[in-house]
Order: sequence, then C-alpha cells, then structure tokens
Amino acid sequence: MSESEQRSRLLLESVSNGILGLDRQGRLNFINSAAVRMLGYTHEELIGKDMQATVHHSAPDGRTYLKGSCPMDVTLTDGLPHSGLDEVLWRKDGSSFPVEYGAYPLCESGAQIGAVVVFQDITERKQAKRQAQQDRDKLSGLVDSAMDAIISMDEQQNITLFNRAAEQVFGYRAADIIGQPVEKIIPLRFRAEHGQHVAEFGRMGVTARSMNVRGLASGLRANGEEFPFEASISQVEVAGKKIYTAILRDITQRRRDEEALQLAASVYQSSHEGVLVTDENNLIVDTNAAFTELTGFTLDEVRGKNPRMFQSGKHDTDFYREMWQSIDEKGHWQGEVWDRRKDGKLHAKLLNICVLRHPDGSLFRYVGQFSDITEKKRKEELIWTQANYDDLTGLPNRRLLSDRLHHAMTASIRSGQHGALLLFDLDQFKQLNDTQGHGTGDQLLVEVARRLKACVRAEDTVARMGGDEFLVVLGELSRDQNEAAVQAEQVAEKIRNELCLPYALGTIVHHASSSAGLVIFLGNLRSEEELFAHADIAMYQAKAQGRNTSCFYDASMQAVLEKHSQLEKALRGALSREEFTLYYQLQVDTAGSPIGAEALLRWTHPELGSVSPAQFIPVAEETGLILPIGLWVLETACAQLACWQADPRFNRLIIAVNVSARQFREAAFVSQVRNALNNSGIRPEVLKLELTESLVLDNVENSISKMRELKALGIKFSMDDFGTGYSSLSYLSRLPMDQLKIDQSFVRNITTDPNDAAIVQTIIAMAKGLGLHVIAEGVETEQQREFLELRGCQAYQGYLYAKPMPIKDLELKLS
Repeated sequence: MSESEQRSRLLLESVSNGILGLDRQGRLNFINSAAVRMLGYTHEELIGKDMQATVHHSAPDGRTYLKGSCPMDVTLTDGLPHSGLDEVLWRKDGSSFPVEYGAYPLCESGAQIGAVVVFQDITERKQAKRQAQQDRDKLSGLVDSAMDAIISMDEQQNITLFNRAAEQVFGYRAADIIGQPVEKIIPLRFRAEHGQHVAEFGRMGVTARSMNVRGLASGLRANGEEFPFEASISQVEVAGKKIYTAILRDITQRRRDEEALQLAASVYQSSHEGVLVTDENNLIVDTNAAFTELTGFTLDEVRGKNPRMFQSGKHDTDFYREMWQSIDEKGHWQGEVWDRRKDGKLHAKLLNICVLRHPDGSLFRYVGQFSDITEKKRKEELIWTQANYDDLTGLPNRRLLSDRLHHAMTASIRSGQHGALLLFDLDQFKQLNDTQGHGTGDQLLVEVARRLKACVRAEDTVARMGGDEFLVVLGELSRDQNEAAVQAEQVAEKIRNELCLPYALGTIVHHASSSAGLVIFLGNLRSEEELFAHADIAMYQAKAQGRNTSCFYDASMQAVLEKHSQLEKALRGALSREEFTLYYQLQVDTAGSPIGAEALLRWTHPELGSVSPAQFIPVAEETGLILPIGLWVLETACAQLACWQADPRFNRLIIAVNVSARQFREAAFVSQVRNALNNSGIRPEVLKLELTESLVLDNVENSISKMRELKALGIKFSMDDFGTGYSSLSYLSRLPMDQLKIDQSFVRNITTDPNDAAIVQTIIAMAKGLGLHVIAEGVETEQQREFLELRGCQAYQGYLYAKPMPIKDLELKLS
C-alpha cells in the first residue's frame, strides 16, 4: 500500500461517520472503524457480505427493500449520487437505528467500479426533535387551558396565536383569526392609539407591561360588542424578529360588580336605616352614618368589637339562640330587638340580619340593617297596656286574665297538675263608696290590689274584673284533686285574712272583709267562661253563708275542705282536752321473747269518734300541731319507761317513739329529748327514736350532726320504713344508727313475690355488713316469720304476736 493510500485510509478511519465501500454487486469491500462500532459487527464479518441483505434490509416503516430499490442500489445502477434522509440500518444484535446517508459512485479510469456509502446515526437528533415537539404540545396545552385570553402577533401586528380563552372572549375561531391583523379585535376609535402604543413599546425596549393598559381599555368581539379588559403585554425577539404576546382578561363582570358596589356604597352611606357589618368572627368592621345617629357610637368606638356590647338585658339566652339558629340555617333573621344606646338609654329596633358568603360557600360577612322603632313600640305598649290593664290598680283586666287563664289551663294539660280560679268580692264596698265617696273607695281598691299581689307567687295572676271584684289564677297545684283544693283554700284564707287587716284611707281607718268563690280545674275540661261562671256562683254561695268566707263550686271538694277544716279545728284542742292516747305494739326476738314495744298515737274525739292517724297526722304536720303533739308522745313514753324501770318484769323493755320530720328539724329538739330523759329519770338506752329514710335524706349532714348529739345522751336509733326511699350505703354507713326496720310493704308478700323477697334479703345482708340490728314490721303469718328468721332477721313486730293495744292490756299480756 502506497503512502498516499495509507494516508487516505487513516483519514477514513478517523472520521465519526460510518463509511462503507461497495463493489458493483453491492458487496462490502471496505468498512471504517466508526461503521464497525455502530453496526456491532467485526470487520471480517462484514467484508464480502451483501450490504442490503446484512444491514439495510428494510425501510423505516418496516417495508423490505426489493433488490435495486434502495438509494444505494440506485447509485450502483445509474452511477449518480443518492441520499436517504431517514433510513434504518440494522445492527448485528437485531436492533436498528435511524441514519441519514448518502451513496456516491466510485469510478476508476472513467468507469464505475462501485459506490461509497457515508452514514450518520441520527438517534439523538430524532429524540431532540420528538422532545421539542412534546414541549411544543405542552406549551400549546398550557396556553389553551389558560383562563385568560393569550394572543401573539408578529412585527406586522398579524395574529399568530389565539388560544381557546381568546376564542371565548372575542367570539372568533383560531383558524379564522390567525393571520388577520390584530386591529380586527380592537374598536375603531382605539386603532390609531394602538399603533402608537406598539411604536412606543418597541422604542423603549420594555419587555413587559402591567395589567390594565391605560388608554386601551376595550376589545371588540366578533358580534361587534365592545368590552373592557385588562392586559399584560410582552415582547421577545426570535431569530431577529419581534413577537408580541398579550394576556387579556375580560373585566366586564368586574366592572358591573364595581358599579353595583359603588351604588350600594352610596345607598349604604345615605340610607336612613342603620347598617352594621361584621366579619366571619362577628366582629364589627364597618357602620354607616345612620348607625352613629341612631346609636350614638362612631365606627372607631365599635370597630373590632362584638355587637353583644349593645345588648339591653331584656332578652334571654333562648332569644339569641333562636336568632343565631335562623341565621346559621336560613342565612337571615328578622325581628324586634331592644338594645342600649351609647348614652345608656334603651331603644327598640326592627333588625334584619343576613349572611354574605364567598363563592365557595364560606362565610364572608354578617350585615345587620335596622330602623329605630322605639316610639312606635311605646305607642303600641301604651295601647296594649290600656287594653289589658286596669287603669286604677295596674292589675290585668278581664281581657288579659282570660289569656293568662288559657295559658294556665294549657300548662295544666302538659303537667297533669291542677290549677284554681279564685274570685274575691269585697263585702259592703258600696256602703263605703256611698258614705266616704268614690275617691276613698278607689284608695281601698288600690290597697286591696297591692295586698293581693303580695299574697301570691310571681307566676300567679291577680286581676281586677271591675268594681270590687278581683280574680286570682293559681297554677302548679297538686296532681291530686283533693290536695289541690286544700292548697287553693289555704291561699284563699291567707288572702282573706290579709284583706281583713285595717286600711288607712286618708283620715279614716276602714275595716273590710271579702267573700271568695273557688274553682279547681285540670286542663280544658271546662271552658274559661264556665270557670268564671262557677267561681261567681261559688262566691255568691260564700256571701249567702254570711260573708267573710270561702266556698268551692264543687260540692264534693267543699265536703273535703269542710272535713279538713273540721279536723284541724278539732285537733287544735285535742291535746288540752286529753283526747290522745298511746297504744303499744309488742316487739319480740327470734325466740318470741319480748324486747320492747312501739308507741303508736291514737285520737278519740267526742263527736268524730276514733280518727285514723292517716287522717290527722298529715293535718298536724301541715298546721304545725305535730310539734306539741310529738313532744307529748315523747314525754308520755318516757313516763311509761320510768314506770317499767321500777318493775323487774319490764325494766329491760325498750319503747320506740316515732319522730316527725318537722319535729326533728326543730332547733330545740335535742334539748327537749334531754329534758324528757332528765325529768323521767330513765336509763337512756331504753328509749329508741324511729326516723324515716326521707327525714334523714332531706339534709344528711344536718341529720348526722343532730343524731350524734342525741346519741351522746345514750338513746338508740331505728330507721323506720327502710327500703322505701333511696337507700345508699354511702350515707347509711355514716349514720349513728342501731337498727333497721323492714317496712311492712315488703314483708307482706315475701312468700309470694320474688322481688320483695330479694329486697328483704338484701336489706338484712346490708344491715349485717354494717353491724346493725334488724327488725321486721307487719309480720302476720308463721311463713313470713320463718322466711325472715332463715335470712337472719333478729326481731319481729306484727299481728302474729300482738296488735297495738293500751298499756294495761300490753302489761297483762306480758305478765
């Protein structure tokens, strides 16, 4: 090989392009190192092989080249250069890669001896091209997805880009507007000014302008409609050519909103109604001039504060809770409110509150708009007062009373409690008017009204019917009709006694009395008119009975009342007339041996005969007569113990004395017991005081304290009727108690009722755990006694052993 040939081969080996040499039959007779590297074959594997069959057997689309059809074969055939700009060569491993190649004829001595193929791997170029296309597609997608209109123009101000938002804003399709002058979308009157802007823009070399182009505030839609816009314009230079891009925003709706806002602000500030605006946290952010005029507060004085600062105190929490419930659920509320002005005076408002929200539904503002209706309310209140209240006494008149009675009847239905209507008529009022004049009569009526109101609860109603008649409506009386009648009678007597006190009327002192008619009601079984009529009839019955008395319309209630009154009257003298007697019921241990007796009070009246304790004890409690009666029982029992103490047959027996709640709560009760012990000289341990659960639970701490004082004297305690209240170990363990008495209501059915049996068993177990003695009352059968004994009961009382009897009979039985 000559030096020139070596130099040429060295040159071919040093280039980066692949170079292949072909003979006239298309066989490879030369391949440089770059080609070997790119194709993956060795030099020896390719020399002498057909190029098309080996590395160029198919086109980019996968078609197989026919012999003589590829650019290389054509060059071998026609002796002319040919090129392939996007061809495929195949590597030894079966993979392909894109190439750009040229086939050139190879001649010697004027004759073609083959061809030279020069190729270049264009994989990276194609990848870069694909990436560029992807980037263009992404940019196009971003531009088309933008909410604002985006328009690009060339140096001649012809449109080159028109995104979808621009299509929607201007009404043109991009295909129709691209290539058109931008003036087509600018109103005629702004086109000259647009040209000046472009020239100035290019001259200043500014690359961007802010939104809201001054002097160019309108665009032109395809339908000829003008609209306001704001824009940002940029200028870039590509390949020496300027490209202008404008980002436009249609502000038609904003302009409308701004104009509406300006109008609202004008109305807001000039309105005669007060306006208050708060933020989402209900803190004041704005007020108008009328607000200051109506409330006295300036904006600076209330800004950042909660509107509750204006509250007058006339509305309760339920009022504001219902207000805010309506605001939260419905978005508005309207009603009348009493608030306080800056000067402290109250004023009434007709207030409307609405909620403003962001487009996403979140809270933005609360707006309150109000007018002052103070004077209107005062006039309405005066009219209402004149229509519903008596001018002279200030009491409700019949119209308002009817409404109050209706409410009381409705409440009675809901609660099941009785109510009462009381009608009072002043006795011989006409005589006072005739002798002293109407002025004096009016003074009496005013004072009667005052006394009536003082005698009843705030929730009760006192009304004047006219003349000298007054009505009282009582609610929330007992569910029991007879008890309700007693309660109503007690109020009526309290009122009548108060009305009987002397009246200082100017220069005279007047004595008056009244007659009262009473009606009990439950719900609306009788109409209001019927109740008024019945009260009137009952009142005249009271007058017919001699005045200064009360009378029920219902005959059966009147009988109950008379019986109650008769008992009370008879009871007041019973102690002094020595009508009381103590009976004793024996108490025994498990062997049947006597351990003591319970003292039981009995009353025998010369006219009423033997009166049951169930009838007279409640009356004694109610009237307070239980205090002297209870003291008599205590002293009598102690005297009997003193007699037994001197008799060896009975000196170990204990007497149990029942103590009433009212008696136990008396401050002097401890000293009364101490005196009874001292005066009788008995051993304290033979006296046992029986207390009920309800008595002790009424005030546990006070009960424990008083019981400890009494316990220090040496006496014993038994808890009577145990199990009928709310028994609790927490208090029972703290009480200085000696004994539990199982109530006869449980003992009665212990052999037939599993529940009662379980209760009794539990009581006995509880008492054992606390170290307490247990006695059962009401034991009447041997089966009951056996049941109790098997469960650990230690003492018994009942008809199985003895009925209550006088002391002589008991001593005889014991002997």
